[in-house]
Amino acid sequence: MKRLAGCIILTALLVGFAIYAKIYSQGEMTAISDLVNSAKDSYSAGNAEEAMTSARQALKKWGDLAEQTLFVDCPEIDVEITITLARIEKYAQNSDDEIYPECAAALSLLDNYSDRQELTWVNVF
Repeated sequence: MKRLAGCIILTALLVGFAIYAKIYSQGEMTAISDLVNSAKDSYSAGNAEEAMTSARQALKKWGDLAEQTLFVDCPEIDVEITITLARIEKYAQNSDDEIYPECAAALSLLDNYSDRQELTWVNVF
């Protein structure tokens, strides 16, 4: 009986951690996406300095999230997001209109990353 109770508690902890991780990840991804949109909007308004600051903040926030999360199953996506966010800052710095497709790519990659964190039986167990 103690084993059964232990298994139930362990399973509840696993599910609880998975739910917490999903909620935390979603919140951080929304914040990073908002920073990317802010960089794009700032650049559109002619404020390259503010665009660079937003892009730098997005990259830092992404780096912090990537360090904290252990449940990512595809490290190539981590690298691709990092490179894309770094390019946004460089494009803003050089006043290059390639910032627009790079922001779109970053948002797409962040959305894809977020989708990979969906709670499924495979991800939880």
